[in-house]
Formats: sequence, structure tokens, C-alpha cells
Amino acid sequence: MASTRRRDKLWTGALTAFAILWGHRQLCAQFCQPYWERASIGSLAPLMTPSDMAAFDDGFGVAVYVVSPSGNGVPPAWRWRRGVWENISVGLGDRARELRVLNLTGQPSLFATRLDPGSPVSLLSMCEWTGESWVPTSPAFCNNTERPVLSADLGDGTKTYGHAPAVGDQNAKILIWRGSQWEVIARTDGLFAPSLCVYDDGSGPGLYATGDFHHINGIPAPGFAMYRNGMWTAVGTELYGRRGGPMKVFDDGSGPAIYLIMGWGSGPGLWPECIARWNGTTWSSVGGGLSNPSGFIGVLSMEVFDDGTGPAIYFGGAFSLAGGVPVRNIARWNGTQWSSPGWGSGAYVEQMAVLHEPDGRRSLFIGGSFVNVGGGTSPDLARWVGCPNCYVNCDGSSVSPTLTANDFMCFINRYASRDPYANCNVDSVINAADFQCFLAKYAQGCGR
Repeated sequence: MASTRRRDKLWTGALTAFAILWGHRQLCAQFCQPYWERASIGSLAPLMTPSDMAAFDDGFGVAVYVVSPSGNGVPPAWRWRRGVWENISVGLGDRARELRVLNLTGQPSLFATRLDPGSPVSLLSMCEWTGESWVPTSPAFCNNTERPVLSADLGDGTKTYGHAPAVGDQNAKILIWRGSQWEVIARTDGLFAPSLCVYDDGSGPGLYATGDFHHINGIPAPGFAMYRNGMWTAVGTELYGRRGGPMKVFDDGSGPAIYLIMGWGSGPGLWPECIARWNGTTWSSVGGGLSNPSGFIGVLSMEVFDDGTGPAIYFGGAFSLAGGVPVRNIARWNGTQWSSPGWGSGAYVEQMAVLHEPDGRRSLFIGGSFVNVGGGTSPDLARWVGCPNCYVNCDGSSVSPTLTANDFMCFINRYASRDPYANCNVDSVINAADFQCFLAKYAQGCGR
């Protein structure tokens, strides 16, 4: 009974404060600050751990697409557009794994890999999104061995490149799609399918490959090589033939560079830092790298995103330190220093996607095995909302006046459900102090 009276007193006090502020709102504009927000798919959240996500415009507006291998009748594909999740699983089956944006016909298309029930093993295949449903591609395009990775123009027109792991007496390969079949452009002495990315070191774009190989097409190449003008060249020497991971290009202010995820934090050279930077000449440390002194360490995802504080590359995984700065499984590197996006995530961050909406809003979506994000709860999915934004426009209204009593009621509902959005003061908990924070920001109004 006492706790109920305290809660009622809190509501009454907050409502009274709101009534006072309503008459004095928008006295001065507040400075925009990014914030976490729940993005879970309703009641399906505990059942749908995402396996991949990507931003794509199918002609009806840019959206974030999410797929899951969960099975058991749970829809495997969803799309976030204009703040609403839509089930887009028609034709996909029930176990989706990866998303790829590829250009086969002169314009980008969205593709998803899926596991088809097979005997005695599950068979991998691929479907293309038409805007209304998923349509299977040729079995030659994606199967249990050959798989597309990216499309790029290396100076000879846009081509699609893929890879294949070791099978039987054939080691891992790198491929180019010729319209109806794959052509091998590199044979390696590695077992795992190499990771690929496109990077321009100042001499034109090249296809870069990293993996567990020591040789590529017979040329000594310790885990890192570049393809340009039909020829492979070894680049760098510090990977020691180890299995490199995903790569992404980011310009930290000193020019574009490849950022490489390097696995699980063991080995010589830069490997214990889990990530490294290639500037076209040499590998270097990324601010001391990522670590987790108290347990398991792994970097699982990365994405380039500007949340309004400047361009940065975000890393997700399982770690607690970024160059000595305390973080919680997600960290931001702006080229000179590390920082934590809000209160971070309570568990692994495994996927990321950036959404730039037509109205100027931009968000970094994350997926993983977490429940808690930013001091609140958002199982498996969440988004980091960048600037410009108006934090106190809780209901997202675009009709004047933008701020109304509805925004306050919206905040109360999100507070009650422990939505990370309600963590107004960006600390480790959602409590009464966040009410005071919201009221103060409401008084300042929208703007920057």
C-alpha cells in the first residue's frame, strides 16, 4: 500500500509539473542528443533472434530488413519502415540466414539465403525480394559451396563476386558470376571461404580478400591479398596466414582505410586487439583495440554511422573495454578516440544496419542475444537514434504543435515498459530522475 501511495504521488507530482511546463514550453531549444529506443518485434521478440539485417529501398521507401533462422512457425523475415514492423516472409520458408544487397541487372536487389529441408542435410539456397515476395534464384547462384558476397565495379563494369570453402580435395576459392555460373578467379590453400571487400588505395578500386590462406593462385600471401586488372597481389605481412574476418572501409579523417575484424583475441602481432586498420600500406592498431579482461572476447559486427556527433565506425560483440575505455559490448571509434553509445548492451551485439530515412532521421539498428540495452529492455533488437531528432517528441508527431500532452503520456507508457527511450539521463537505470530529465527537456522544446 505504501509503495502504491509513493507511486501515485510520483505521478501526481509529474503531472503537476507537466501542467506548469505546458504554459512555458519551448523557452529555449535543447541540444540534440542520440538515444536508445526499443525496436523489438512485439511478442515475437523472445522467439526471433536475428541472424542478419540490412538497409534497402525496394522502390517503396528505405527500410531495415531482418531475417531469422528460428523456425518453429516463427516468420523468418521482417521489415521496419516508418516505425512499424511488417512480416515479409512470403516465399522464404522458415529458416533464413543472411542478407545481401547485390547488383546483377544494373540496379540493386535484396537477396536472402535460406536453409531448405534436405536429406540427409539441410541445403542452402537463395531468394530475391520482389517488393511483395521472395523468389528463388538459380541453384547455381547460391548453394552449400558457392555463395555470392558483393557486387562492385573494379573499372570493368559492375560484377558480382563470391567465395567457396574447401570441399573434398578442393581448397577455398574466390569466384566471379558470369550470368549462369561461377568462374574461379582465385584458388587458395586455405579451408575457410575468404572474406571480401572493395577498397581504393589511391590506385583505383581493388577486391581485397582475407582468410586462413598462405598462398593465392600460387603466390605467397599471408592471409591478405588484392585483385585488380585480372591479377592477384600479396599485400601486408602481419596476418601470418590466420583466418581474418569481415572487413569494412571507413575514413577516419586521414583517408579511407580497411577495418578488419580479427577473431577472438589470441595470437601474435595485432591479433589480441581483435581489430586492425589497413591504410593501403601497413596495418595499425585501432586505438588499442577491444578486450574483455574478465571473460570471453569476440568482435562480431561493425558498421559506419554518423549519429550527429561525427562519422564513426561502431563495433559490436562481447567485450568490456575499448582502448581502455569502459564499454558494454558496443563501442564507437571516431578516428582518434573510443566512446560508448549510451549505456551499451547487456549481451552480444551480432548484427548492425544503418537506416537513413527521407525526412533526415538516421538510426543504427543492432541485433543480438541481448535483453537489456541502454538501461532498459529491448530483447534482441534495438536502435540508436541519431541527430537531428527531438527527444521529447515521444509520439513522433509531425503536426503542429509538435509537443503536446500526448508526448508526456507516451513517455509514461515507455517508462512503465522499461523502454530504453525512457532512460532520459542516460545512466544505468530507469527511475524517477528520468521524469525530471524529461520535464526539463520538454521545457526547452525541440531544436538544436
